[in-house]
Amino acid sequence: MNREDKLLYQKLTKRKFDENNMEEVLFTLTGVLSIIILTDWAYKKNDDIKHFTQNVLKEDYKFYLFKSRTLLFSRIVKDLYKAHKEGNNQLILTKAFDIKEFVLSKLSIDDNPNSTTEKKKRYKSNSAIKSIESWRNVINPKKEDK
Repeated sequence: MNREDKLLYQKLTKRKFDENNMEEVLFTLTGVLSIIILTDWAYKKNDDIKHFTQNVLKEDYKFYLFKSRTLLFSRIVKDLYKAHKEGNNQLILTKAFDIKEFVLSKLSIDDNPNSTTEKKKRYKSNSAIKSIESWRNVINPKKEDK
């Protein structure tokens, strides 16, 4: 777990999401959503974020929003603040718990050394080492002693 992941984990586990501190919930959600949407931490391609909006946020946004991460982020935050203004705090808390579950599950997958991404990284590093070793043998071949 890198430094940013640890900060995100601490931010989510130490926060108490309830109706008494809705302003803090909205601030926390804004920060967490910025990491999920604006960076490639959770999704590499913009089109993959549709999975997050449909399954975690349970919202269906139009296709043009997925062309720009900043547009999508601003729309999601706008919808959250609109729900707060309308007094729909239960909806915000539900989304907060769903986002928290998503992030914590994502962090636990990233921590698992047997995950497919870790295996791919290890395979790439092993193949890079083998490639370097083979070039080293070409440049400086081992001389057999007679």
